[in-house]
Order: sequence, then structure tokens, then C-alpha cells
Amino acid sequence: KSAVQTLALDIPGLPGKTSLLGLPEGGLSSKAILLQSTGPGFLRYELSSDPAQPPREPTASSSTIGQGLKLDPPEGSLSAYSLRYRSFDSAGRALDEGGEASFVIDRDPPPPPRLSSEVPGYSSRPLSLSFVPSEATVMVAVDVDSRPGSYSAVTGPLSLEGSPSGTVEYRIRSYAVDKAGNRSADSPVKAVLVDLGTLYVAEGGPVDGDGSRDSPFPSLDKALGSLSPASGSAQRKTLHLRGTLALSSPLALEGFDLVIEGGYDSDWKRAPGLSSALHISGGEGPTPMLALKGSSLSLTSVSLRAPRLEGPLFELQGSELRISSSSILASTGGDLLLFDIRDSRLGLSATEVLVGEGGSVSILGARNSRIDLEKSSFTGSGSTYFSALSLEGGSLGVRNCSLSSTALLGTRLMEVRNAAVDIDGTSFDVQGGGGFLSYGSFEACTGRLVNSHILLTWEGSGSLFRIKGGKMAFLQDSFYCLTRKGSLRFFDAEGPNLTLKNSIFSAKGEANILISSPSLPSPGDVASNCLWGFKTLVSGPRSLIDVRSLNEYNDKALAGPGLPNFLEDPYLTWGPNPPGAFVLQASSRCLDGGLALVELGWDFAGQRRPSGSGFDVGADELQH
Repeated sequence: KSAVQTLALDIPGLPGKTSLLGLPEGGLSSKAILLQSTGPGFLRYELSSDPAQPPREPTASSSTIGQGLKLDPPEGSLSAYSLRYRSFDSAGRALDEGGEASFVIDRDPPPPPRLSSEVPGYSSRPLSLSFVPSEATVMVAVDVDSRPGSYSAVTGPLSLEGSPSGTVEYRIRSYAVDKAGNRSADSPVKAVLVDLGTLYVAEGGPVDGDGSRDSPFPSLDKALGSLSPASGSAQRKTLHLRGTLALSSPLALEGFDLVIEGGYDSDWKRAPGLSSALHISGGEGPTPMLALKGSSLSLTSVSLRAPRLEGPLFELQGSELRISSSSILASTGGDLLLFDIRDSRLGLSATEVLVGEGGSVSILGARNSRIDLEKSSFTGSGSTYFSALSLEGGSLGVRNCSLSSTALLGTRLMEVRNAAVDIDGTSFDVQGGGGFLSYGSFEACTGRLVNSHILLTWEGSGSLFRIKGGKMAFLQDSFYCLTRKGSLRFFDAEGPNLTLKNSIFSAKGEANILISSPSLPSPGDVASNCLWGFKTLVSGPRSLIDVRSLNEYNDKALAGPGLPNFLEDPYLTWGPNPPGAFVLQASSRCLDGGLALVELGWDFAGQRRPSGSGFDVGADELQH
């Protein structure tokens, strides 16, 4: 191998091409541009923003880009640029052929989108909305019933379909984005109510009204007639009422759900405390005015007036009826059943029911149904016989209600068989008559009557409650009952199926009896009660005459003595002129005299009872 030889050559280097960086993609930008050069040479340029004067060829004396060339036109402007550039060495010799570029900096946002036609605030039909054509992209978000929508590009008509089940409130928000990326200001929000499910009925509506909000039906009969399957309104399931209206033809619903709401003002807005009056002039013969079969009906803020009913006002079969914030006033020349219910559900809330003149009038007759009554009143006034609630099978729930009667010859407030019963915070008041009397008859029922007031002013003998089979408990109740011509039996019971605890039983009459039964109650089931005015406490083959014998009976059968029953004059319990408001006297033995019934946390007036021990006797706590 030969020795290594080295040859050193000095060859001038060839400069690389200098290029331009920062040109906008597609030649359009909505932001400032910074142009920079890269490479060994000096990049020189000529720039023009005047389309009539294009830039000249760069020379060795043209400006260099150097550290960068920033183009930043003001906001709201549209600037077009033409640029020619070429790289030179330090001696001023051109190193390449150079290049050209044209671009636009658009900093002028597009106008907000505009709808091609005026948008109504209300429509009874689906709507199709279009925006005025624009080179910018229209971005739209549609909020539905307060649920915010997401923005998306709209290229065609915008459909607001509504819903056949009721009103749908739409809020349309929009803005535009141009090709440069500029965002417009937000367009004014458009609110639209599309109402496919509501018919409007107004006192004084036009004769040719079509049921829309702007042209309501003039009568309820016409509105209900439009619900037939042959009509175009059959899909509508809500009626809004305004003013005083009449119903002269019976309504039969089968397989249909209907909502009727009253209390609307001239702008079709719900007004607090306002209801719509509905005068019912039909009801001739046994035909019910409102018959439901496999259907549901909801009434809100409606005052029903039926002065000459002959048949039921409501008849339900396999259906559901809900009435709230309403009133019903009915009377008849003969006999009347207001609610005839089978295999159905009835719910009344904050509703007043009054049946007036008639022979034998009854508010409710139900079979195998669920009845829920809350914050409502049921009154029989001026009839010969009055019955409030009659139920066989199913369940009865009554909370914070009142049942009262001034019938001339007979009253039965409740008659319940084979049902679950829960009555809480309710007032029962019977005044005047001297014939048949029954506050409640419970046969084969399980349940309770608690936190309630029972008042009676009577002209003869009578029996308040009858218990046959099942098991009924009366807890934390206040009774104030008197008769001027006879004696009262508070409970007729068959067997040990009755519990009385923490209640005040006050009677005034000739020979009053608390419990009449063929057998004694179970030991401890009649305890911690305040008793006054009874000749006999338990009457039957085995009797307990006075409080001492009742307490001894309880104590002997129990492991230890419980809180005993006691005697107290009602004047000491409630003060002068009892019952007044059933407010306990501070000196009454009823204070802290009851068992701890922890499941009864609230009294009749909605006051919280003490936890643990220290329960008062009666429906009310001491009011300070």
C-alpha cells in the first residue's frame, strides 16, 4: 500500500436559494401577517396595495425583509397586496429569479345573518325559516324549551316542527363567519312559540274562530267538537280558556288524553288566582256530562257551575282525572252523584266542591279506584241527604282537606270497604240535622285517621264511626261533639280492630259511649287519650265504665304502665267557647301527655311536633 497524499482545493461556495415564509394559505387571512426570509442571501421586495399599480421588479436597492415584514391593516378594513421578491448576495448580485405573491388581509367582519321574512312570535303550525343568501357561512343554534342548542352551519331552510303534545318554545341564535374567518356580531335572538297541541277558547271569540290564539273558538262546545278524529285538530290535546264559557253538550272521551286550563288573561298569559268559569247547562237524564273511558283529563283553574244536573258530572271507566286549583258548584232537583268512578284514578288538589239543593246528593262513588284528595274542601249544603265519599276497593288518601255537611235528614261523610285508608290533617264538620249520622264506615279496611279535627252539632242520637273487620287507627285527633236531644256513640267496632291514641274525645249528650263493641279492644290500643263527657268508655258484654278501669285494663296486660288516659274538661283544654281554634291551653294536661308517635312529625296546622317523647295530645301543638 502506497503512502497517502493530500490535495487541498479552495473552491468558492455557491449560495443557496433564499425563500419567503409567512404567506397566508389560499392567499387570504383575517389576521396580521409577518413575512420572513430564510436562506443565505438578502431577500429584497417591492410591495403594492394598489391594484392599478403592480409592484416593479426588485433590485439591489429595494428594501430587504430583514427580521420580518409585518402587514397589520386596521380592524374593519379589507386590504389586497401584491408582492415581488428576489434574493441578492452582499455584492448586490441576484441569486435567483425571485417570485411573486398576491394575498388579501380581510379584517372586515360580515354583517349578522338576517331571516328572509318576519318571524311570528306564535304559530299554530310548523314553521320553515330561511336566511337571506350570503357568501358567509351562517351558524345557528336553536334552544328548545330552555334547553340550549349547539351552533352548526345552516345551508337550507330551518324547520321548527313543534310537538302535537303541547307548546314548544324556540329561541334562534345566529352569527356569520366569512371565508377569512371573521365572525359577525350576534343577530338578535328570535323567540317563537310553536303550538301544535293547544286550542284556544275565549269568551267573545269570533264566530268563525279556528281555535288559534289569534282567532279562538267562541265556545267550549265548538272546541270539543273539533277534537273528533275527522277534524284536523284531533292531534291537539290542550284547551286554554279565557273568560266565562258554556258547555251544553256532553263530552265523551275514549282513548284520548285532554288538558283543560283556565285562568288566562287577554294576552294568553296565566294570571295568578284567575280562573275561567264554565257554566254547564246540559246533563239532562242519566247521561254524564264528562265521560272518560280509557282516557285522561286534567282540569286546572276552572270554575264549574252545574245548577240543574240530573246525571253525573264525571263518569270514569279505566281512566284518570286530575283537578287542581278549581271549584265545582252543583245542585239538582232530585238525586245526584257527582263523580261516578270505576277502575280509575282521581286526584283533586286545591279544589272546592260544593253540592247544594237536592234530594239525596253524593260527591263521589268509586269502585276499585285510587282516590287522592289534597288541600280541597267537600261540602253538602241544603240537600235532604248528603254523602261525600263512597269507595269499594282500591285506596283513599285524604290530606289537609275539609268535609262538611248541613244536610237536613242524614249525613254520611265516608263509606269505605275493602280499601287502604290514609287520612291526615283533615277537618270533619257536621251541623244541624237530627236523622241518620255517620262520619265514616270502614269495612275490611286497613289504615289510619290522624292529625284531624272532628266537630259535630246534632239534634238527635247518632254514631260517628263504624269499624267492621280490618284495622283502623285514630291518632292525634281532636273531637268536639255535642247533641241536644240524645246520645252519641263515637265508635261501633266489631272486635279488637280499633286503635285510639293521643286523641281528645269530648262529648256532650245524655249517655255518650266512646266504644260499643262485643269485645274489648286489645290492651294498650286505647291509650294516652283525653276523655270528657262519656257515661261508658267501652260498652258491650265486657265493659269498661270509666278512665280508671280502662287504665287498669291496659296496665295489667302490659309489661309496664304506659301513659294513661285522663279526664279534662274542654274548657281547661281549649279555653272558653270551645273548640275555638283547637289551640291548647298552657295549663292543659294534654301538653306532653301523649305517647311518642314518631311517624306523626307534623300537626294539623303544619307545625313540627317534637322528636322523641313530649308529644301533646290532640291534633294541635301548643301555639305560643
